[in-house]
Amino acid sequence: MADPLPPASQWDDVDLDSNPDEGGCEDPEPAYRYHGEYRRAAPPYVAGRGFIRYSSALQHLIPVRPRNKKKRETLGVDEAGLFSFITFSWLSKYMTRAYKKGTSMDDIPEVPPSDSCDYNAQRLEVMWQKEMAEKGPKAASLKRVVWRFVRTRALLSICVLSLNIITSFISVAFIMRWLLEFAESPDAPASDGIKWACCLGVAELLRVVFYAGAWSISSR
Repeated sequence: MADPLPPASQWDDVDLDSNPDEGGCEDPEPAYRYHGEYRRAAPPYVAGRGFIRYSSALQHLIPVRPRNKKKRETLGVDEAGLFSFITFSWLSKYMTRAYKKGTSMDDIPEVPPSDSCDYNAQRLEVMWQKEMAEKGPKAASLKRVVWRFVRTRALLSICVLSLNIITSFISVAFIMRWLLEFAESPDAPASDGIKWACCLGVAELLRVVFYAGAWSISSR
């Protein structure tokens, strides 16, 4: 029988780029850092019913949300408001810290519980067991389960991306044409030019917001 592995406290940092024959291993740069025993950070998944299962995601529609600073630092996407969510401004402090001081493994925050592997594996397992119970082992389809797993966010992302495409079409096909017609007409009042310029700016802003929103939704 093979000898058991040594406890975690006896593990040493290893520098994969060092050569023992050159005697350069006194103060190696750690290539792997052991952070202790595995800890389940995500709560157990409980299948929700009806509209209440979307209550957490719908909180992103709140324009501005204060963050609880007493909690252990996690990625702020779950506590991001509408503007922060669609503009990714919740990433600003991490990018600023990385630019000014650099980052290490200790600086990387934990993922939110809803994005953890544990939580999503439990959710997928519940859906698969339900599929097996309804269709039977032979008729059960993994494709159907995976589609059900991502269906809501995929459809919502498609809808928001469709708004982006529609806004882009209106901006180029109509507003830009009206603005060019104003520029070619010497008798047109200046108020028309200001109106079409403002409409073009609003359309472009909405196009960017819809695109960023679709990207934010689909990334989760």
